[in-house]
Amino acid sequence: GLRSGAADSAAGGGTDDGGTDDGGADDGGARFTLRLGSFRDRINAEHMVKALADGGFPARMRQNGDYRWVLVGAAATRQEAESLLKRLQSIGYDGDVIPYPADDDR
Repeated sequence: GLRSGAADSAAGGGTDDGGTDDGGADDGGARFTLRLGSFRDRINAEHMVKALADGGFPARMRQNGDYRWVLVGAAATRQEAESLLKRLQSIGYDGDVIPYPADDDR
């Protein structure tokens, strides 16, 4: 959006409420994210996004061809992303570390 990134980070960032604004302050310097699911059925993807959000992991959905990916996190390093993946694996999820989609904001 047109919001000032400085104002957002001064407020502590973390403004991603799972809404449609997937970028903004949260993706400053982000290079990796986790793909936890890939679904043809939007309902299944939405269920996973909701379950992750309820568990304290803000997730987002991203269209990729016929599939909807469920993405979690925005990490500056692969190590940070893998650390988040380990936390998610400990509660029953699995996924891949992938490059952060640079066009989420467009």
